[in-house]
Amino acid sequence: MAEIKSTMEMVMERAARIAAKAGAPAADDEREKEGMRAAAAFMAGEDVDLAGKLNEAGAAGREVLRGMVSVLLRNIVLPRFDEQMDSAGRAMAGLLSLAGNNAELAAFFGEMKKMLDQYQASRKQMRDQLEEAFRRQAEQLEGELARQTGMAMKVEPSQHPRFQEEWLRVLDQLNGQYGQALDEQKAMIARFLGVA
Repeated sequence: MAEIKSTMEMVMERAARIAAKAGAPAADDEREKEGMRAAAAFMAGEDVDLAGKLNEAGAAGREVLRGMVSVLLRNIVLPRFDEQMDSAGRAMAGLLSLAGNNAELAAFFGEMKKMLDQYQASRKQMRDQLEEAFRRQAEQLEGELARQTGMAMKVEPSQHPRFQEEWLRVLDQLNGQYGQALDEQKAMIARFLGVA
């Protein structure tokens, strides 16, 4: 019976060790979520001192930092709207404050912003070129519709049946090219901040 009890005790001790290990990641997850909440509040325009929050975290700073960085990096995207550029700029400012306003990182963000501006310009230029290419086809379509219906109709190039299909193809190529570069830059930032 004593042998069974000792085996049972060993099983219980092992279960306790497994439970303790499982409990630690839960605490880490909570600290990471704390960092995520702070960064989300910062992105929402609240007056949040991210570096101060990180210093307050003490020993759990790495998990808090990981949460902050993940939220801030998610807000740096290929901009479809000007508001997304503003959001990316705010995220970069938050990341820079976490890095202690490091000059090297500030220069890197300058280059990243140039790339995002270039993406926006390329996107606009490609859409304008595509609309011009479809303008001729839209004019032909207007003529056909006028002959069929007896009424003059105005067809915008973007309303051409194949325009959207072609625009999505062009946009997919552009997003693939710039998206890969942006992902690489974001990974470099995560490594720089020590959370990769």
